[in-house]
Amino acid sequence: ALGYYQQAAKIKENLSEIDSLSLADTYTNIGVCFRKLNQIESAIQYLEKAKLIYLRQCDTEYAKTANPADIFINICRYL
Repeated sequence: ALGYYQQAAKIKENLSEIDSLSLADTYTNIGVCFRKLNQIESAIQYLEKAKLIYLRQCDTEYAKTANPADIFINICRYL
């Protein structure tokens, strides 16, 4: 699954979707995969990337219905 998420992230990055919530969701999924592989530093790196996008997009309708706080919860699991 990790490889597919990474491919999806590259496609989204190349499409200039750097601030898209879809890319943030993909980064979150990559972080979760790394966590399951016990690669904590990589997991945190991707969760931090997702967090920054969620914070920049926090006023959008999607972000209001989603729960960006979940990113903080995922990061706390590694500290």
